[in-house]
Amino acid sequence: MPHSTTANGYSSQISDADRTTANWIHLFPLLAAFFNFVVAFPYLGLLASVFFYFNHKDRSEYVRQHARDSLNFQITLAIIWTLYLILSFVAFASFLVRIFSGYMGDGAEMPNFPELGTVIPMIIFGIGLWVSAVVILVLGCLRSSRGQFANYPSFTFIRA
Repeated sequence: MPHSTTANGYSSQISDADRTTANWIHLFPLLAAFFNFVVAFPYLGLLASVFFYFNHKDRSEYVRQHARDSLNFQITLAIIWTLYLILSFVAFASFLVRIFSGYMGDGAEMPNFPELGTVIPMIIFGIGLWVSAVVILVLGCLRSSRGQFANYPSFTFIRA
């Protein structure tokens, strides 16, 4: 049964099939976020969004906008994750160099660890980034189930 709704100023008829598809558009990146703990590959949500965008963008304007918003959010998230992974690698590598440099050579004592001041905030930032992405994806899924648009906080890479 079609539902009449006003989302972003547009009034349209939304079928149950379109609403279900929009839910899956937001649910697959959410499932990928939970799967990242097993695989540690933060780009699964991006792959899911690319799949949905190119396979379902011609279904209806409602589905197209959800697929576009999800893809833009996942691209933004992928850029942030990439920067985070690079900075984390640098911080962790400097931490390891500091640890092993204390044990090499003339048997010097255990060094103090000022690099923990960079490693611990990077871990906290990564956890915070993951939690905020999960919360935003849950909100997007809830909004799409109500016939509303997700309105993700992201840059706009895909316009059409």
